[in-house]
Amino acid sequence: MNGFTHYLDQAGEGRTGFLAWVIGLVFVIALYFVGVALLTIAELIAVSMLTEGDAADKLLNPLTVSGHFFVLSSFLPMIWALWLVQKKWHKRPWRLLMTAAPAFRWKLLWASGGIYLLLLVVLLLIEWLMADPAEFTWVYNPQTYWPFLLVTLLMVPFQAASEEMLFRGYLGQLLARFFKNKWLVYLITSGMFASLHFYNPEAEADLELYLILIFAFGLMACVLTHFTNGLEAAMGLHIFNNAFVFAIASNDLADTAQSYLISLGEFSIDIFETLLAIAFELLAVYLILKLCRPLYQTRPEITQEITQETTQETAQD
Repeated sequence: MNGFTHYLDQAGEGRTGFLAWVIGLVFVIALYFVGVALLTIAELIAVSMLTEGDAADKLLNPLTVSGHFFVLSSFLPMIWALWLVQKKWHKRPWRLLMTAAPAFRWKLLWASGGIYLLLLVVLLLIEWLMADPAEFTWVYNPQTYWPFLLVTLLMVPFQAASEEMLFRGYLGQLLARFFKNKWLVYLITSGMFASLHFYNPEAEADLELYLILIFAFGLMACVLTHFTNGLEAAMGLHIFNNAFVFAIASNDLADTAQSYLISLGEFSIDIFETLLAIAFELLAVYLILKLCRPLYQTRPEITQEITQETTQETAQD
């Protein structure tokens, strides 16, 4: 694979006993909700100062720019919570939650996301050529699109990255302390990830098939994490996927703003479309791993140096 200690195996660094992980997870959840409460108060004050009318109505309305910002920014406290627990409770370097490499590999994130975005655009063009053109509607509104786009570009990276840090990162390393089979860990965390989307508007079309799609997406992110030894590639995949949906093309969903350029009509799904979507994800992951190989492989002889640096970082924390 490469010369690093496996990403999940880094769970043994720092304060990592069974009780420590259980308490750490409780801390993450508690700190997250505290952070959301504080952030909500701050955003309510800001909206009331900058606009007229009921600030709460604007902030809780997903059809407004303020509401779009509120939903995406609600993931920020998760990063804060994970950082505090990782550093102060587990006494582990922040890097160990992100990657097994000596440093975060930004090029891998950008390359993975760029490849996935290109594939999404190609898929959109193929669907446009093969489907009824009437199913594709240009919904660009310059008065609303650019403010929504600004919020999307600013906040989606944090929203998607926080989910990767929690599910493929913290929960994955937590479970790896108690399950030797890494693929069992991936199945469990992918199931947890799917459960987070239980109440998404798309679930109203067909809950089972939609959750299968989300589960498959989470599992593909696990595959990237497994073979690249870090969260970078999975973050790139997740960030660019969400940005594409919010800013370029998406289905029209209840209580969801048209923040994109192209409407794909109402969301519907059947077993054939589900299998095609999973096949697309498999192709995307294969191409990312193949094309990005120089960005995540390293020489085995530097493993000892990385291990020594990690031990020193843990001792300092």
